[in-house]
Amino acid sequence: MKQLLGESSHIFMLTTQDWHALDQAIISLHKSQTFQALEDHILHVLPEFLGATFSSWNEHDDTLYLQRIANSASHEMKVREIADDLNRSMPTHPLFPQLVDRETGKVMFCDQVLRTRENIDDEAFYQTQFYQKAASHLEVQDQLIMHVYIEQDFGIILTFHNDRIFTEKEILLASIIRGHIIGRLYTLKQELENERNRRLEIRKGLAKILSPRETQVLEALCLGQSNREIASELDLSARTVDSHVANLLDRLEASSRFHLIARYSHWLNGSQS
Repeated sequence: MKQLLGESSHIFMLTTQDWHALDQAIISLHKSQTFQALEDHILHVLPEFLGATFSSWNEHDDTLYLQRIANSASHEMKVREIADDLNRSMPTHPLFPQLVDRETGKVMFCDQVLRTRENIDDEAFYQTQFYQKAASHLEVQDQLIMHVYIEQDFGIILTFHNDRIFTEKEILLASIIRGHIIGRLYTLKQELENERNRRLEIRKGLAKILSPRETQVLEALCLGQSNREIASELDLSARTVDSHVANLLDRLEASSRFHLIARYSHWLNGSQS
C-alpha cells in the first residue's frame, strides 16, 4: 500500500517495497537480545538500509566528549586513527550548537534525526576543522545523527556517514527507525535491571539458609567443577567438600548436583553487565 508522509515541507511516497524493507528492518532490530547484538546490528546492518557508507556508535560524557567509538568494520581502523582529532574538532561540527548548551556546556538531548549538511553549504563545511581533521580523512560528505540515550553524564549518539548527501527518503526512514532503536534500548535496559534484581533476590535467599562456605561451594559447583577441583580451589579436604555438597542437596531440596547447576548456575555465575 502506498502512503503519503510529510517531513518538514516535503511530501514523500513510500512504495510497497519501501514499506516491506522498513518492516523487515524493524523486525530484525527487535530480535537483538543484548546490548552488543543491538550495537552490532546498528553498525553492520542498518547502514545499507539507510543508504549510508558506514555508521558509528558513540558513547559520550555530559560535554559530548566521545569516550568510546565503535564503527562498522569497514571504517573501524580509519576512525580509530583520527579519534583524538575527532574529539578536538567536535566543537566546529555544524550540529554542535544543537547538541550542547552554550551556557552550561552540557549535552542537550535532541529528539529528532539531524543532518550535518542541512544548513551549511560546501564551502563553509570544507572550512571547518571538523571536516579538515576528521570528515575529509573518512571521505564523509554528510551524516545523519540521532541521539538515542542520555542519562546524567552518559549518552549514546548514533551517526550514519555518507560520501554523498542523504536523500529526504533516507532521512525519513532514519526518523522512523530511531524510535524503534530507542524502544529496544530501553527494553534491554529494563530487562537487565529486572535480571539484576532477581539475581540479588536469589543471593539474599540463599544467604538465609546457606553458610558463606556453602555458597562458595555452590558457585564452584555451578561452574561445572568436580568435588576434587572445588577442594583444591577452596583449600578444603575432599571429605569436607563432599559434606558441603550433601548439605546443599538437602537444604535446597535438589535431586542431584546437575539439578543444582540447572537451577542456580545462571543466577550465581551469569553475566553481571
